[in-house]
Amino acid sequence: MYNASNTATSPTAPASPSTPASTPASSNGPPAAATATQPETPTTQPPQPPTPTPQQPQPKKNLSLTRDQMYAAQEMFKTANKVTRPEKALILGFMAGSRENPCPEQGDIIQIKLSEHTEILPKADGTGSTTMLVDTVFEMNYSTGQWTRLKKYKPITNAS
Repeated sequence: MYNASNTATSPTAPASPSTPASTPASSNGPPAAATATQPETPTTQPPQPPTPTPQQPQPKKNLSLTRDQMYAAQEMFKTANKVTRPEKALILGFMAGSRENPCPEQGDIIQIKLSEHTEILPKADGTGSTTMLVDTVFEMNYSTGQWTRLKKYKPITNAS
């Protein structure tokens, strides 16, 4: 559409120079014809590269979530503080049955970080507690169609 508006402005540009009244100092017929041929040469730059090739996502599948899936998604996104809108759409599509891997170079298993927060947990030996960074991740397996939520714990070291 952007290039179509540019081509729409090019025909209006040759229409205004074709009026010989704007150049009366020139001879009557031949210079006007010479100026008319000049605007025709810029119109030889037809920008036709915007072919509608990126319209592959148009044939959408009728994907829908069950009531339980919708509830699970709402609960999952309620506490999500790291997931982006396109990632949410990818997750919902996967939950609804879409198995088209958007990043096949990353493999069949894709992980998306949902949230990140800190938790104070008791130490394994029972003496005191430690602060942990907790990442909640949504894992999609495109080869099996299964998904799961994982929690990854990382100890926070005090740099003091």
